[in-house]
Amino acid sequence: MVGTRINGHVESCAEAVVTPVEECECACDGAFHGGPHTWRARALIAADEDLATRRSYSGRQVTDVRKGFRNADGAERSMRGTDLLMTIIIEAVVLRDEPDEARRVERGITRIVGPFVDEIANSNLSSEERAQFKLILPELHLLCALCVLVLEAKKEFASAVDAIAGGLIDRLVAEVLGSLPTRLLSDTIRPVLRLAMKKACATFVEWAFESANEKALQVLGILFCPNTEHHPEVRELCIAPLEGEYLNAAIVAWAMEHYPFGRDFISGRSTKGLRL
Repeated sequence: MVGTRINGHVESCAEAVVTPVEECECACDGAFHGGPHTWRARALIAADEDLATRRSYSGRQVTDVRKGFRNADGAERSMRGTDLLMTIIIEAVVLRDEPDEARRVERGITRIVGPFVDEIANSNLSSEERAQFKLILPELHLLCALCVLVLEAKKEFASAVDAIAGGLIDRLVAEVLGSLPTRLLSDTIRPVLRLAMKKACATFVEWAFESANEKALQVLGILFCPNTEHHPEVRELCIAPLEGEYLNAAIVAWAMEHYPFGRDFISGRSTKGLRL
């Protein structure tokens, strides 16, 4: 991450998918600009700081998001639960003694978000269509679905070269867009989204197939997901495998049970004293 400002990657930046990255004015310095739900990973900004700074900054993010979960009602609770799960994971990442995994997660975000946002922000969409796109994107299982499909594809192809030669990019784009509700996408928005997804896949697949990035890919699947209660593949392929790495068994169970209220986690450095 360029710079050491610890003043946050704001939610408005994460939602700025129709705004060119050159106009980014938040602490992410454009790295996460327009990436849906990437505000959940704002503690990555402190990944290169000393341990006390990382612990303090990340701890504030967990506390703030926990309040949002506690204040949520009904259907919103599982969305806020996904927010909280993600901040817990990112805290575990940034509190590691070495920053390699934080950098892997960050590189994964930029690989997928950069070309995706660039294509949409520089498209010929009207002001009304841009407003619609900005409104619906955070609700779509789009980039999280891409992560899940890549995780599945890694079992089929031996390398990124084989995957690309085998037509994986076109298949990924078709499968992701085919799973989206057609009523939400106009005839003008859909081709822009298709091209943005294709450009994102072209840079992301190579990164995702590197064996060292497996855990980071799973983290991204959760990061980009609006609500894991409605995405069983994310729970199976992204949340469950992180048990023992970034999450203890109690938190995994809590996520798999769709974030029931009232859990009290008492074990693990990053979750000590976390009362829900």
